[in-house]
Amino acid sequence: MSLIKLMVVLVVMGWSASMAFAKKSIADVNIVNSISWESPLQVHCRNQHKHDALPDTTVQYKQHVGFGFQPNPWGTTRYTCEFKWDKYRQEFPVWVDNFFLSFFQTRPCMHCVWTVTVNGFYREEAGKGNQQFIYYWKT
Repeated sequence: MSLIKLMVVLVVMGWSASMAFAKKSIADVNIVNSISWESPLQVHCRNQHKHDALPDTTVQYKQHVGFGFQPNPWGTTRYTCEFKWDKYRQEFPVWVDNFFLSFFQTRPCMHCVWTVTVNGFYREEAGKGNQQFIYYWKT
């Protein structure tokens, strides 16, 4: 086995062991309703195994909801949310791990903030001010 492969195995094993004993979330997703004062937003989020991370929840204007988690060491962690507002429905992944595929590159935002507006969905890393438009509402 080459030295690089051995190093990768040791890093993953060490990280797996540390995650097994860690109880604190190291990543989180927060969703903010910025649609309108009269329009509640319905949100339901689940992981790749269809386990609820955030059961059906109503989010009032300027309120937020969220959930925390620990990405698995294999780079396959995925969270999808369904959004309902008025006559609109939208479902998309809010956190997809690309760690394994891009080999030791940074993960997607570790503290993702999704802001939902009349126009669509914006994502940013909490506290970084790097908000970018990602999706329109489906019509």
